[in-house]
Amino acid sequence: MLNIDFSNTANGKTVKYLIGEENLFFDNSSNTGFLGLVSCRNVTIKNFTDSTLLIANTTDTKIIDSDVGTTTVTLSSNISITNITFHDALYGIALGSNNVTTLLNSTIYNATFGVIFAGNGSNQLMKNTATYNCWISVTLAAFNQQIVDSMIDNTAVKPGYCPIGIMIGWGAENNTIDNTTVKNGYIGIYLYQTSGNLIKNCTIKASELLGENGVSFYGDTCNNTIVNCNITGCWFGVEMLGENSNNTIVNNTFYNNTFYGYAYGIKISYEDWTGTFWGYSNNNLIYHNNFIGNDHNVYDDCANFWDYDGIGNYWDDYLGYDNNNDGIGDNPYS
Repeated sequence: MLNIDFSNTANGKTVKYLIGEENLFFDNSSNTGFLGLVSCRNVTIKNFTDSTLLIANTTDTKIIDSDVGTTTVTLSSNISITNITFHDALYGIALGSNNVTTLLNSTIYNATFGVIFAGNGSNQLMKNTATYNCWISVTLAAFNQQIVDSMIDNTAVKPGYCPIGIMIGWGAENNTIDNTTVKNGYIGIYLYQTSGNLIKNCTIKASELLGENGVSFYGDTCNNTIVNCNITGCWFGVEMLGENSNNTIVNNTFYNNTFYGYAYGIKISYEDWTGTFWGYSNNNLIYHNNFIGNDHNVYDDCANFWDYDGIGNYWDDYLGYDNNNDGIGDNPYS
């Protein structure tokens, strides 16, 4: 059933709802401002321009080759979104409690929030670009999501904003960020009250003007892993503040994290720069990383483990001895 609401418009265009439709190809002629799909199956949407899309309780549906404002997908399954540009909106696309939704080869720009994941499901972002977004490019308040082969660039943000590349928080669990570049933000990846997430094979580079942290662990963030990443150009490559425990940082390179002599590759502290107590970040495992060309390699006033089975980290300013030439220093780094 196709409903057309003649009493309302969106962007001066028609408001349309498809309810219970199946096996439909919907090719827009640029005259639809809002399209809602409710309880539909096997629908293809193509060539939409300056439209808002809502997809709810819908299955086996494709959105392709469109230029839209905001899209919301919720309580749906097997949704494929390909070659879409989302822009100039409060948020680009929101994905809530879906099963197997894929966002591929798309661009999100000039939104306050670029992509929002919420609820359960198994959504996947692959080969996407999020850029020029004001606040948070990707928000993960969800479980079992994946971001793969993507670029997040917060260059040229509006004045007054401190952009975050990826925010994982509010109880989110078991998300994966793989082979993704995050650059030019105030914080690259922000972990807040979250656990079981994996960040691997990523490049994280902070903004020369705004950049503070590559990866931030704040507030009861536990059992996360950072592996095989390059983190550079930050004030703090990784910062832990406030009761973060049992996280693993392994096989990463922290290099050229500099800021007038005040920057660190990794900083773990129980208090912030104002002296406010946040709690102890203990029992984190940090080993087999490379620290090269940083103002300071590490600071840790909590109780953490900096080696595993006798293998520690590579320090470019290590002054100890290796008398048996096994590649492992005989004295602890200090």
